[in-house]
Amino acid sequence: ALQAVPPRFTLKARMRFSSKNPDSLGYCAKLGFYDTYEPKPNVVEMGVRADFNSPLSLGVPLLYSEAVYGIDMGRGAERGEYTDFEFKPNTWYQLELRYLDDQSVAQLWVDGVMQSETPIKLTGRFFAMLRVCGQQNGDQITADFQDVTMGGFVPGGNGDGNEVRPNDVWNTHSDPQTYGLIMRQTNWKPDVLQNANFHGVGGTVAGAPPNLQPWPTATALNVEFWFNQ
Repeated sequence: ALQAVPPRFTLKARMRFSSKNPDSLGYCAKLGFYDTYEPKPNVVEMGVRADFNSPLSLGVPLLYSEAVYGIDMGRGAERGEYTDFEFKPNTWYQLELRYLDDQSVAQLWVDGVMQSETPIKLTGRFFAMLRVCGQQNGDQITADFQDVTMGGFVPGGNGDGNEVRPNDVWNTHSDPQTYGLIMRQTNWKPDVLQNANFHGVGGTVAGAPPNLQPWPTATALNVEFWFNQ
């Protein structure tokens, strides 16, 4: 039998969300990766997205996957698509975002079932993201991410073995364009790198210019250990 190749990178979290403003035009809560490819990094993000202006969503919180390509996959510079998997508010889901280097795909697994796959080629050192967003002023999102862990296997090694691990604590101040949205780690300590918890993140978008692209977003960011860099 063929030996299964382990994922190059994984980001796992228990997640739930809600939007208490019934008039919110759009919001999101998602996991993501990007690499250090030059001159333009490859980016993939997957999770919950609702958009009343999209005929595919009509405000329903569906699984949405998006990619920005530095390495050409023959699909243009960017890609975004909804699946028909609907997330229910105030419900815990176990999410796992995987990158399989041998297949050049990223996958989102929900409660142990693969629900979405996006072609992408990532290379070099990986960054991991948790993100929440709202489309316009007044849009509201609340999300919880629990037991957030990074993992995976580095075939060439990372200077300390082959297992992926976080390089440092989570950075929740990485994006200045949050427009009222916040990302807050509730169990922050200098030695808490894995099993991070983020509670009540999000908020209400305020002070954003109209039709801002991408949407106002709050981000928690980490990076894999990489040769003591």
